[in-house]
Order: sequence, then structure tokens, then C-alpha cells
Amino acid sequence: MRILMLERLAKGVGVTGFNDIAAADVLDLADGIETSLTLRKAVRAIAARMAGTFAGAGTGTETMTGVGVVTNRLTATVDGSGNYTMATNL
Repeated sequence: MRILMLERLAKGVGVTGFNDIAAADVLDLADGIETSLTLRKAVRAIAARMAGTFAGAGTGTETMTGVGVVTNRLTATVDGSGNYTMATNL
């Protein structure tokens, strides 16, 4: 995007259109990643899995809480072979 902005400036074309994009416009774009999955929801799931609080290991139901919140973002049902089915609460 930075190169595009520089090219527009070199041509004398303004870049005010870029200033009209809010973070929420990008994060909450409908079907931004996959059907019914926005970028915001995807980042929440990744953060919960990689850096959230993990509970329930060995019980058959494991939960992953979001970073800095008490909301369970992911719940996994684990079978005896270690295979899991993931449910989200984003």
C-alpha cells in the first residue's frame, strides 16, 4: 500500500481516500477471511490458541480463553487418540 501511495503522490493524485478507511472497516469486513469469518474473529481465535489461557487438558474438553479476557474463545472436544473437534465462541 505504501508504494501505491507514493505512486499516487508522484502523479499528483491525492491519497485522501486512504484516510477514510477505519480499522473497523477492515477488521469487520463481512466474509473477510471465509464465509461468516471476519479478520477480527480470526485474530481472536489465533490469539486464544497461541497466547490465551488453556484449561481442561486431559479431561476430554479443553478450553482456550482469549488474551486479557475471561471469555472462552475456543472449546475442543478431544478423543482418546488425541484428535479434536474445535468449536468457536468469538
